[in-house]
Amino acid sequence: MKLHFLCASAASVLFSTSVFANEVVIGNSSNGDFAVTSSVNWQTIRSATVIINHNAPHGCVATASADVSNPGPAGTENQYRFTITRNDTNPVTNGSAERLLEMVDNTGANDPDFKPVSTVQHFTGLTNTNGLNGTGSHTFRFLGRKVEAGDTNTTVLDASFSVICIHTTP
Repeated sequence: MKLHFLCASAASVLFSTSVFANEVVIGNSSNGDFAVTSSVNWQTIRSATVIINHNAPHGCVATASADVSNPGPAGTENQYRFTITRNDTNPVTNGSAERLLEMVDNTGANDPDFKPVSTVQHFTGLTNTNGLNGTGSHTFRFLGRKVEAGDTNTTVLDASFSVICIHTTP
């Protein structure tokens, strides 16, 4: 009976994009391409929602990784920002989880066609009252954007995003 319950619980976490929290692991990964086209607004590459259904505090750790295409053109420097947030689709730049990726397709050189980017961020004190609109819904996002409007649009070739939440003591 216990094994059946554990398997059912694991299946509910693995096959959904939103779970109820106590101690959970949730994620979103794909090898589908994602275009990074804006220097004004962050774009959501991957997301996952955790619903905390009681007032006990939780701590969560979000981890994101991706391969990013080197778009060229030859001799042009392009820069891109990547970060992780909770319940925020357009954070300020230069946060602690932000990573900057700079790529140049040098003329006459066999430069990499893509580069990896990865970041991690922890979040503490999450409850059923400090999520979206005062609820227990906490949406974590892996975001990307160009640094300047003149940077060439790029493609995230694949990305994985994982969130782990555990009950913490007050």
